[in-house]
Amino acid sequence: MKKFIIALSLMVSASAFAETATVIFPRVYSWGNRVEVDIWNHSDRDVTCSGPIYMTLQSGATQFDSYYDWVPARMSRYRSIYARDFNDPIRSVSHSIWCR
Repeated sequence: MKKFIIALSLMVSASAFAETATVIFPRVYSWGNRVEVDIWNHSDRDVTCSGPIYMTLQSGATQFDSYYDWVPARMSRYRSIYARDFNDPIRSVSHSIWCR
């Protein structure tokens, strides 16, 4: 009985301290001369998303922009980031946005 109580208390304490990791993947789209960042938070807690966005323009020039936003629980955020030169469309975009 004593072993059962010890095992039960360990399982309860381990489950109380275990945090379920919610992984949120930002979606980044490139449309002409703008980049759209779309983040859906399906978890029950607020998250903060931040990270760099790297854009390569058609001329070969690169542009860097940073992203930071707070996303409440069960809500979404949408933001457009524009290239500095409107006559030079975006060829590719990459990001390292993480939500915590």
